[in-house]
Amino acid sequence: MNPIFFDANLDTFGGNSGSPVFDARTNAVVGILVRGADDYREEGGCDVVNTLPGAGAGAGSTNASLLAAFVPQR
Repeated sequence: MNPIFFDANLDTFGGNSGSPVFDARTNAVVGILVRGADDYREEGGCDVVNTLPGAGAGAGSTNASLLAAFVPQR
């Protein structure tokens, strides 16, 4: 397991980079979205939304724990 990045099956598009990635069980921010697969693919002469099967497919995130030292404490 990479301590810096992780991949997840997220419903994202171009322009979503920098968005928080939440753990659905705890609602904690666990990552920051940094990259993803192509948004669209060609099918029958048309562009259709690219869907990827399986967990861990498609979107890469930076582990939020790496950013904790930069968050001011109250």
